Amino acid sequence: MLFANSIAQSSCRDGEVLTARQLIADPFFAKVPYKFLLWQEGLALRRRLRAGDVLCRQGDPGNTAYLIKSGRLLITASGNAQLRAECGPEHLIVGEMSCLSGKPRTADITATVDGEVWEIRRNVLDRVMRSPSMHERFEGIFRKYSLDAVLRDAELFRRLDPKAMGDCVEFLRPRLSFVRVNPGQTLFRQNDPADSFYLVRMGHVAVEVQTPGRKSKLLQRGPGTSIGEIGLLGLSRQDMVMPVDKIDAAMDAAFAEASQPITARWPASARTATCSALDHLEMARISRKDFLEMVMTFPMLRRQLIGRSIQLLGADEVEAPAMRQYVEQGLYQGQSLLVLDLNKCTRCDECTRACVQQHGSDSHGAPITRMLRQGLHFGDYLVATACRSCKDAYCMIGCPVDAIHRGKHQQIVIEDHCIGCGLCEKNCPYGNIWMADNLRDQIDMPSADRPGATERVARPKAATCDLCDAEGKLDKPIPRCVYACPHDAAFRMSGEELLKKITN
Repeated sequence: MLFANSIAQSSCRDGEVLTARQLIADPFFAKVPYKFLLWQEGLALRRRLRAGDVLCRQGDPGNTAYLIKSGRLLITASGNAQLRAECGPEHLIVGEMSCLSGKPRTADITATVDGEVWEIRRNVLDRVMRSPSMHERFEGIFRKYSLDAVLRDAELFRRLDPKAMGDCVEFLRPRLSFVRVNPGQTLFRQNDPADSFYLVRMGHVAVEVQTPGRKSKLLQRGPGTSIGEIGLLGLSRQDMVMPVDKIDAAMDAAFAEASQPITARWPASARTATCSALDHLEMARISRKDFLEMVMTFPMLRRQLIGRSIQLLGADEVEAPAMRQYVEQGLYQGQSLLVLDLNKCTRCDECTRACVQQHGSDSHGAPITRMLRQGLHFGDYLVATACRSCKDAYCMIGCPVDAIHRGKHQQIVIEDHCIGCGLCEKNCPYGNIWMADNLRDQIDMPSADRPGATERVARPKAATCDLCDAEGKLDKPIPRCVYACPHDAAFRMSGEELLKKITN
């Protein structure tokens, strides 16, 4: 029962904790060591549903997955490609993509009839997937859903009318392949032959442009964006001054030459930049042939891609030093940066004191801060040492007791059953999580100074900013560090918002 209350509650009825003995008796958990299930007891719940119960809503934190034991569930999502599907026990599981990735829910899940689901946390699901039989099964499901999510969320289709968008999505669906890229890995290099087009589903891409006689420019692309269209369209920096209509007309005339294969109707070109993974990437790949067929079949999309490509070719001319700093400091990851305007800040440290007062001693038995008034400079701003609520939160990877998760506002929340192992602190690349003595959890240890005696020692527990709303009671977070500043020098903003302030 230790962890039962820490599992994020949905709007359906409260669940009952499943014991390790109940789990191991189910075929889904048959390959999981029994000792592991004992250690994780409390991280799986049985939920009995009635028709109309809502398991989760699109945009909610995705901290759990649902094994469908009986009944039917309706899955609905909005986006470029509307989703409406019903599933049952034959589908085995829903919600696993958000659970594994730490991303917000991509759909509403509602019970259409009475039934039962088992809600499991990421730790348990991750351990199940390590068995070869389950890994192969999940990999197939994950790839299919990932490709569907790429089409649903791609910026590429957002300006198309619903009919054209639907037709384009259906055209691409059977032509996509799923690609994973590890951090630091190069997708392609500048001047390589342009052979593929990519739609980014998850992660971030560094785009580096080398210009003779000048310092290289560093740009960044994130989820929902596309990579590689400039080379496939045969464009270069010389085309920046050409009207979109002129390029579009030339391509249209070339495609009309039906006597040649489509790959020969428009000249192959070279990559205009080197692209590499800044973090773990998931993308959909489209071959050059399929890309050319797409832009031939959908002229509106072709014009949009040409216009965007010309815009991108000129993007490295604008505020290049700021953009490089933005990428190298990882600011693109931040969903809620604590930013201090150095022209207004008097170093009074009221922000830090307010943080300590807000949190009090509830979590660690003594007042501690979740922020430090120090950090990296970006323009006239200081990005303070405080959790950024990263889009891809490295701190959530590998927690042995699944004590770290997303809150209602996508903030990072540390749960009471944290064992203070320090893995999240080690994984955070920005130093925004640290271990502090938990005076609420002390044990007797042999004294180092007095043989035969014992002394009370506090276990460590992770601490980080939770936007002053760990329990998700507020519609909008109200961080005390911001509202306590007497000089209006403290702000919470995303990386994109900060970049806009610097470059405008």
